[in-house]
Amino acid sequence: MWLSFVRACCGAALLFTLPGFAEPVKSVYLIRHAEKGITEGHSRDPQLTECGQQRAQALAGFFKSVPLQAIYSTDYQRTLHTAAPIASAQQLEVRQYDPNQLEQFAQTLQQQPEQNILVVGHSNTTPTLAKHLTGRPVAALTEADFDRLYQVLLTPAQPQLNVFRQTFRCAG
Repeated sequence: MWLSFVRACCGAALLFTLPGFAEPVKSVYLIRHAEKGITEGHSRDPQLTECGQQRAQALAGFFKSVPLQAIYSTDYQRTLHTAAPIASAQQLEVRQYDPNQLEQFAQTLQQQPEQNILVVGHSNTTPTLAKHLTGRPVAALTEADFDRLYQVLLTPAQPQLNVFRQTFRCAG
């Protein structure tokens, strides 16, 4: 399901051992929350749908092979519930960040000592955060895009961005 992503991550892990890197390479993984429910009143804080819950579980299964040191989420049910299975599997607490302070948050991430960090955000914040981390424009997400996974490699030379698509299919 995530074969191309796993191969890329394994390749990125090799960067940790290559000569010429004075400090470890950091990977920041960025995902948008899973599918959210649409309510009549268009709640500002909807829950995940059944499909969204399945996607969150699938993400937890994927990240089992990626040792994370930190997980960040906004303070919304859909992001927290997307992060929860991953955090549980990794035995980590979910830290919260302010989606209105993305430039400052990008600086915080760059200064963190952790080498593998996951950030769960939104369609309008995830590409923007990737842009702040890499210094390059990143294509916007639509309301229907739930399958993107961004890996930002913070190398001493130049940040690199890898974008992957999850081949998840909802069972139901």
